[in-house]
Amino acid sequence: MKQTIRENRVGPVRHLPSKNTLDRRLDHYRHTIALPAIEIETAAALKLHEFTAIKERVFCSNLALYRCVKPEETTAADVLELCHQVGLRRLDRGSATNVAGLTQLKVTQSSLKRYVPYTSR
Repeated sequence: MKQTIRENRVGPVRHLPSKNTLDRRLDHYRHTIALPAIEIETAAALKLHEFTAIKERVFCSNLALYRCVKPEETTAADVLELCHQVGLRRLDRGSATNVAGLTQLKVTQSSLKRYVPYTSR
């Protein structure tokens, strides 16, 4: 099978050789999580290269990891606007979501709380 690579403004998007659809999806997922998080300058006003990177990763693996460059200046309203910009219309509610429908993740030195959203851990 042939492996193709398509270049974009944020780096190569690999179309990996696979035997079937499930293998192909898993290959894209593994590739996506191996990439660094997309750096977002202003969540409420995505730049074209940020928007393109998110859309391409979601298209390939249904997942995009991003990081706000200035998290202390990013509000829940900004994150909801980012969701709107990329076409996310319905947020799933979970036990860790706040009233806006968002789950805030913080990196801490404490090992007391090891909950990982959307997992059994």
